[in-house]
Amino acid sequence: MIETVKARGTVRNIVICPASLQHNWKAEIEKWHPDATVYMYSGTPKLREQNLADFKEHGTTAPAYLVMSKDTAKRDVEKLGFEHDVRSEEHTSELQSRLHLVCRLL
Repeated sequence: MIETVKARGTVRNIVICPASLQHNWKAEIEKWHPDATVYMYSGTPKLREQNLADFKEHGTTAPAYLVMSKDTAKRDVEKLGFEHDVRSEEHTSELQSRLHLVCRLL
């Protein structure tokens, strides 16, 4: 999936995955898309807001990924704008419905 995102040349990307896989995704992105910057949308609310602000200020010329847990996505993803999303192991129909709506809006 990362190779597809890389080939498309999108700049702002989101990865939504179980919390237990967030650091795995970060490592995979760093391995397969080394020119990209990875921001983790995790930790305290203040830290999440700071990482989101940094992600938004990243610019529009270099690729960047925001990695967030599916639980956080249920709460926050609708207020964020992204060019492409990579979804990992979606297990709940509620999350699938909300993410499908967000993807259609993009």
